[in-house]
Amino acid sequence: KGESLFQILTSFIPRIIWTEKPSMSFGSKFGKTFKIITVENNETSINISWFNEFYWNFRLKGIIFGSIVIGFFIICINYISNRLSDFNYIIVLSSISMILIPESNLSIYLSYSVKSFILLYVIGFLINKTFYKNKLRANDIIN
Repeated sequence: KGESLFQILTSFIPRIIWTEKPSMSFGSKFGKTFKIITVENNETSINISWFNEFYWNFRLKGIIFGSIVIGFFIICINYISNRLSDFNYIIVLSSISMILIPESNLSIYLSYSVKSFILLYVIGFLINKTFYKNKLRANDIIN
């Protein structure tokens, strides 16, 4: 069904704009369905792995397709990061650090990665413009 993955799309909308935005409580629903937590418990959430989430949403096809997509994503990140400057490499590495621990809800991971990438890139851009705006270029020295 893709129920938990729908949260990826909604995670980027701030609650100040969408006050009735659904909470990312898929782990709570998962825990209640499999009787890991009680139905009355609305504060506890079970951390599920990506593969459980793929299976929950799309059964066996989800695990196969999800594994291929994650593998392709890792290959792309590797390919791109091998061609980046040190500064951009640090930004990408910091943004995708959670991929090393796939025991978190995929929608939470992806929203975290995109948000942290944007934040780190903006901070880096501002630092670069602030501290290196008067940096001499090779052509300035020659002329």
